[in-house]
This record gives sequence, C-alpha cells and structure tokens, in this order.
Amino acid sequence: MLTDVVITPVSGNAKTGPIAVTGRDRTSCPLSCTFNPLNPDGVGGCYTSGRIDAFYSKNKRDWSDGDAESRLAQARSDRLRDRVDGDVLTDGEIDHGYLVSLTKAAIASGMRWIWGYTHVPTVTADDVPDGYTMNASCETVDDIRAADARGLPSVLATDEIHHGDKIDGRPVIQCPATRSDKIDCSNCGGSAGPICARPNREAIVLFPLHGSGKRKAAESIRMRG
Repeated sequence: MLTDVVITPVSGNAKTGPIAVTGRDRTSCPLSCTFNPLNPDGVGGCYTSGRIDAFYSKNKRDWSDGDAESRLAQARSDRLRDRVDGDVLTDGEIDHGYLVSLTKAAIASGMRWIWGYTHVPTVTADDVPDGYTMNASCETVDDIRAADARGLPSVLATDEIHHGDKIDGRPVIQCPATRSDKIDCSNCGGSAGPICARPNREAIVLFPLHGSGKRKAAESIRMRG
C-alpha cells in the first residue's frame, strides 16, 4: 500500500522532463530538515513551499499495489523520480512499506531507474529496497560524511561549493539539468541512467539553491553554522 501520495505518469516539469514522478506533502518531512519552514533553527527555503506543496496536500491519496502499478504503466519512460515534494515519514516513522510498495510497483510496470532523496537523518542503506536509489540530501561537508556512514550516496544543496570541486577526494558534479536547457531527468546520463539513480557512484551531485525561497535557504544553511 502506498499512502498519501500523488502519482504522475508523465511529468510536465521542465527539470524532470516527461518521466513518471510522485509527490507527498510536507507532513512526510522531518522537522529537522534545514529548509522545513517549521524548523525552529532556520527560516525555511524549501523550493516546494507554496503552490507545489499545496497541490500535493490537496491531491494525495492511498493506492493499492495493483493500482499503483497500473498508474505507472501509463508512463512513457523507464525512469521514476520519487517524491518531487515530501519525504519518507508517515506518523513520524520511516515508511518502509511505502518504499517497498513503490519499488515493487515501479519495477513491475517496467521502470529501470527509480530514485529519490531524503532529509531524514536516520535512513540508512538497510532501509532502501533493491532497485531503488535513495540519496541523502545534504547541505554541508559534515552531512556528506554522515551520509557515507549511513551507506547512502549524497546530493548537496549549496552555493558555497561548486562544480569541479572535490570533497574528501570525490568529485562534485552539478546537476546537468541546472547547467543546460537540453538536459533533464529524462535524458540525464543516457543509457547509463540518471546520475542521481546510480547507487554506488563516487560523485556528489550539486544542486545550486533555487526557487522563490533561495535567499531563505541560504540563510537557513548559514544558521546551522
């Protein structure tokens, strides 16, 4: 069973391109997330604040495994970007059932590349089903090192580190879709698959701060010290 989620077989988002995506609302996010507007130690800055989160809050629903598979079978791509909004918590706990059901339905519907991101600090590689790549969302070098200890590949949201830099000897590669209008998640990486969907990669994927909350996001990172 998939709970509290919107499944879109063909996204109209310019950065993802016409792939399948899912979304949950902010109730599935940890309060500790740097960009969560409810985090008392920051000022927000989540790019989904406003109409994006409102859409997923209004339209979320539960899906049986069969219904989810049928919905994803309508996709025109073998790529699924999980949770363009939201995270993996349900009632404050890691929703393992969600991850297992989504991965099962996606693979059954023909998906080859399935990936998502999390700010939940307790998620480890053991929580992630085979066939799904979970990226740890990071804002600092210490976050990346913590993600390494949890067995997760990292993505980094910051304007303080740049494409071509290295962290602990590992290359920082800026998300190709943020560097070229000709690239989105539907063609990133070609036949090798999207960079973010490669679980054992060496590279750290960089996302420059973006969206209407960019200034708040930068301030929230600074407030972390």
